[in-house]
Order: sequence, then C-alpha cells, then structure tokens
Amino acid sequence: MMDEAIRYLMEMSEPRSKISDLAGLWDVTDEEVEEILASLRRGWRSPKSA
Repeated sequence: MMDEAIRYLMEMSEPRSKISDLAGLWDVTDEEVEEILASLRRGWRSPKSA
C-alpha cells in the first residue's frame, strides 16, 4: 500500500524529482506513522531474495 502511494505521488510530481520532494505532501496520524515505521522495521529485518 505504501509503495503504491509513493509511486502515485512520484508520478504526479515533476520529472526527475527526488523522493525527499514528497515531504509535506500529505498529513498522517500518529497511528499511521507507527504503522509505517513498523513496516519499515519488518522490511529491514527480512532478507531480500536476489
């Protein structure tokens, strides 16, 4: 879900923009922030298959 949101926002922004340019484009609740951080932590822990 987060991947889709980032992809969408990047498509809507200027060509050659950076992911950091998305900062401040949407509001999130504290609960959503915790969910995002938990998802990142899970992703950082699990090895990616090559």
